[in-house]
Amino acid sequence: MRERPDILRDPPEELNPELYKPHFDWEEEERILAEKEKQERRKKLKNFFKGRKRKV
Repeated sequence: MRERPDILRDPPEELNPELYKPHFDWEEEERILAEKEKQERRKKLKNFFKGRKRKV
């Protein structure tokens, strides 16, 4: 039997690069980072008042 020839196609990123751009919601990223920092500060204060030693 004869094999079909492979059809060469452009990758979809080349056809429409706007659709394949990574979209970052910078405001959301900043909120997530702020929340992580807040959690870290709370944890450090909690450990401080419990009398635990700081990790260096």
